[in-house]
Amino acid sequence: MTKQQFSSGHAAMKWLIGGADEPTSTSTKSAKQLEREIDEEIAPRIPGTTGKPLPPFPSGRRGASARPARTPKPASAKPAKAKRGGMTLGQYLDSLPPPLVLRGRDSVTVKKVAEVVRKELAGAVDAGALPEGTKFSVRSDHNSMRVEITHWMGEVFSKRYLKHLMDPKGTPWDRDVQIELRDREHMGSDYASRRFDVSLSSALNKALVAVDKIADRHNYNNSDTQRDHFDVGYYLSVDAQPLEDAAKQGVMAESNQEFRELLRRGEEAAAALGPAATKSICGKSLQHAGEHCLKHLIRLAERAAGRPVVHDPRRGWVPVDRQEIETLANLPAIELGGTAYRVASGSIEKGSATLIGPRGGEAIFIRTLPSRGERERGEVSNQWVLNTGQKSTRFEHKPDGTFTYWR
Repeated sequence: MTKQQFSSGHAAMKWLIGGADEPTSTSTKSAKQLEREIDEEIAPRIPGTTGKPLPPFPSGRRGASARPARTPKPASAKPAKAKRGGMTLGQYLDSLPPPLVLRGRDSVTVKKVAEVVRKELAGAVDAGALPEGTKFSVRSDHNSMRVEITHWMGEVFSKRYLKHLMDPKGTPWDRDVQIELRDREHMGSDYASRRFDVSLSSALNKALVAVDKIADRHNYNNSDTQRDHFDVGYYLSVDAQPLEDAAKQGVMAESNQEFRELLRRGEEAAAALGPAATKSICGKSLQHAGEHCLKHLIRLAERAAGRPVVHDPRRGWVPVDRQEIETLANLPAIELGGTAYRVASGSIEKGSATLIGPRGGEAIFIRTLPSRGERERGEVSNQWVLNTGQKSTRFEHKPDGTFTYWR
C-alpha cells in the first residue's frame, strides 16, 4: 500500500468514501491541519455529536468514535504491612534514648517508667529483638514493677520438664539436679542478670533475659547487702507465670485423666459459686488455675451445697442461708468511703456498731474518746474508727450525718 498525499482534509474524505479524484502528489498543509479537517468532516455524520472534533483514543490515535476515553479504575488503597526489623537485642538497646532519671529534680515516678517500658517492649517486638507475637503485662506501684509475658508463640517448657509433666511417675523431676545440668549447659552464657529457669525452654529464657534488660535499664542499685543497706530505683520482677499456668494445665489435661476430671469438677464448682468467689480463689480464669486452687474451689462448692457464699475477712469465703441475705438487705445502711455497709447491731447514736460489708464480712465501727477540749465543752468526739480485722481506717462524722476519711 502506497502512502497518499492530499491538499486538504475534504479531499482526503472524498477519496476515502470512494468518489474522489486521484490524490494530488503534493500536500500544501501540515499533518495536524489535515487531521483536524478530517475530524470536522466526520463529526457531523455521526448521530448525537455536535460537530466538534472528536477526542483522541487512549493510544493517541484519532478515529470516528465519539466514546470518551475510559478512565482507569483507581486501585484500592490498602495500608502497607510494616516489615519487622532484624535488630539484635544489643542494637535495639543502643538505639533507645537515654534512661529516665529516678533521683533529683528531674526524677519521674515508677508509674511513668512502666509506661515507657511498655512502649519499649512493643518496640523490641517490632524491631525483631523479641519474637513476633510476644505480648506483655506491666504493672507497678510506688517502688516495684512486675513484667509478665502473657502471649508466646513458641515452646514454653523444656523437653525434660515436658516429659515429666506428661509422665510424672516415669520421669521424676529433681530440681537441684536439673540446675546442675543447666549450669553445665549454659556455662559462659550471658544470664548474670537473670538465672535461667530449668523448667522453661531456651527461647523463652532468652526472651525473659531480654525483657529483664529492657525493663531494668532505667533502674539503679546502690544497695550494700553486707550492711543491710538497700537503695534501688524500683524492685523488678520478670516472669512468664500466665504462660506456665496455662501450658501446664493444658499438658496435664491432655495426658492426666485425674487432672482432667478435677478440671471438669472445678468448672462445675465455679458455675455454682459465681465469678466473685472463683476470681478470688483461682485468679482471672480457670485456665490459669492449678491443682490446689481447683480443689479449694470444689471443697467450697460442696460445703455451700447450692447456697450463696460471702467473704468474711477472718474466715474467707463461707456459705450463708438465703434467709440471712434477705435479713441483711433489710438492715439500716451506712456508707463509708464509697462502700455500703449494713448495721447488724448497735447504732451510730450509741457510739458503737457492728457492720456487715458488701461481701458479707464483719467490721467494728466505734467512736473514739473525746479530746480534752471536747470534754471541757461537753461534746462527743467526731472521730470514728472502722476495724475490719485486717486494717483500721479513721473517719470523720460530719454535721450533716455523713462520714468522710479523716485527714
